This record gives sequence, structure tokens and C-alpha cells, in this order.
Amino acid sequence: MKRIAFIFLLIFSFLPVRAQHGPVIISSEDSLCIEKLLHLNIQTDDINEYISFYAKQLHNIPYAGGTLDILPEECLIVNVHKLDCTTFIETVLALSITKQCGKCAVSDYEKALQRARYHDGVINGYGSRLHYFSDWIWDNSRKGIVQEISPVHSSDKIPLELYFMSENADKYPLLKGNSSAIAQIREHEQNLSGDSAAYIPKEKLFHADLSWIKDGDIIAITTGRPGLDITHVGIACVINGAVHLTHASLKEHKVVTEPISLATYLSRNNSQTGIRVIRALNQRP
Repeated sequence: MKRIAFIFLLIFSFLPVRAQHGPVIISSEDSLCIEKLLHLNIQTDDINEYISFYAKQLHNIPYAGGTLDILPEECLIVNVHKLDCTTFIETVLALSITKQCGKCAVSDYEKALQRARYHDGVINGYGSRLHYFSDWIWDNSRKGIVQEISPVHSSDKIPLELYFMSENADKYPLLKGNSSAIAQIREHEQNLSGDSAAYIPKEKLFHADLSWIKDGDIIAITTGRPGLDITHVGIACVINGAVHLTHASLKEHKVVTEPISLATYLSRNNSQTGIRVIRALNQRP
């Protein structure tokens, strides 16, 4: 009887939890971890300082892709024990917003996470997730969560021509054969395509004045791969005046701060073309 009760409890801890903002998948371990992180002692008026703080707290968390694609029906999946580059950014941002607003409940973190991850903060199928990071930037700028600051510091432009996901649906398990989700994705691609974004080409990073980049700024790395816009994201960490990248690293299989500068990091990857810089906006209750 005790064994049956234990198995039931274990299964129940991973079942969707109905919250005011929608269904949530969260383990009891992740819930406890988030609660602990939100109770850590940090108080500041600058959200960048919260972001820098929480990025450091997540050092050495293992890298894993596809953690949001485990169920056929889209719902809010909370996972802080395995992260990819985008979920790392979203996790740190949601923790920072929740903490700056003086809240410490896991449900408040979940609301902040959902708001940042989905179009208009609303879950409406797989296509409502902000898959392209250019879309993530645009939607979160419109919601008053972040502001892209690259245009102030660079006149270089990179064109946006997005089509990779809709034309390669078979590469995405939850998109394959899902005509309605493909249509959603294609609409988002078309809305962004034909525009351009300010960026700093990687060949300029070694000589450019990057003193305007602050600890905690979000770094989006642009790509020359056809149909895509951004292939990696991380958080700026300024060390001895040089910008480094804190990120969920596929190569290192965990969250790390690169020992080499951001300029050197990009110079070693042929498909990476430059950076866009995004800054979180201070939030108030």
C-alpha cells in the first residue's frame, strides 16, 4: 500500500497543475528550487543586477534541448534543472522580474515566465510560443519587458528573411503534420520578414567601443544561415572591461561564463555574424 501511495505521489508531482493563468507542468523539485532562488537576499533598483545575479546562480545547470516539447498539447513547462540557451534567458528574466516586483511565490514566477515566452503572454498552441528570437524581442518589447538597444549604437543592418521552421516542419516533432501550427508559424515569419535589424558585425567587435553593454544585457547572436535570424543567446558579463558571454553551452553541456571575450567567441564560429543587444526594463508591482 505504501509503495502504491509513493508511486501515485511521484506521478502526481509531474502532472499539470491548474493555475489562474493556465495549465502548468512543474516538478516538486523545480518548485522548491524556484522558491529558494526567489528567497535569496538581493535588493536593487536595477533589473540588470537581478539578471546578472540569477545568471550566476544557474551556473553549472546541465544543458538540454527540447525540454518544452514533451507533450502534444502546448502548456507552460517549468524546468530549471535542464536548460537550453533560450530557456536559460527566460528563466533568468522571469526570476528577475518576480524578485524586482517583491514577489516570492512560484505562481508569480510562472506568470512572468508565460508572459515572456508566448505571444501576448497567451498560450494558444505550439505556434503561440515565441520560437524565433526576433519575434521574442519584438513581442517582449511591445509588452514593456525589454528594449533593444543595438539601434542606438550601430547603423549596420541585417535583413530578416524567416522561413526555416515552416519549410522544415519535419525537423520539429510537434510541428510535423500539424497544419494549424505550421500556419501560425508561417504568419509570424511573414510578419517579420522583409524588415531589418540593427546589429554589430562580429568583425567590428574587437575594435568597437562596447562600454555601453552592461552586465545583465541579453546578447542575441545573429547568423548567416538561410531562413534563420538568431541561433544563440546569452547574457553579458563584463570582466576586466571586456564583454563575455554567460550562456547554456551545448559544447560544455552546462551553463557557463566563457573565459574568452565575446568577440573571440564569435570569431571561432563561421555561421555567427554578429550581435544584437537587448536590455530588460525595470518592472514594478
